[in-house]
Amino acid sequence: MAIVLRSVKGTELSYNELDGNFIDLDGRLTNVESWGESLGRLTEAESSLTSLESRVTAAEGDATLLTARVVDVEVGLSVVIDDLSNLTGRVTAVETVAAAATDYTPGTGAVWTAPAPTTVSEALDRLSAVVATLNGGTGA
Repeated sequence: MAIVLRSVKGTELSYNELDGNFIDLDGRLTNVESWGESLGRLTEAESSLTSLESRVTAAEGDATLLTARVVDVEVGLSVVIDDLSNLTGRVTAVETVAAAATDYTPGTGAVWTAPAPTTVSEALDRLSAVVATLNGGTGA
């Protein structure tokens, strides 16, 4: 209902018109109070949204940091794999050299008392014993 003004009506207002004005004003106040409550809920929602945005930003930062760490681990793992590959090659080379250095096959014309030595170590031990004998038992 619209507010009735005496200045517009030109006469005194009736009791019903006065009551109508108060009822109209009361309705408007109720609307203003309701809008205030809505505004309060909207402000709370805005605050929650800001907090959520902050958490999302922090989570994005954590994800970026985690991605960087994963990349670091992948690079480190690649280096370790390369090192292991190089080490495997070196071990194979050492094993080959070690096998060649310890095996012994007497050459043609070599004179050994039977049985002939089969390792370099056996051959050296026998030669050392002969040298010791030739030196009167005093070793090489």
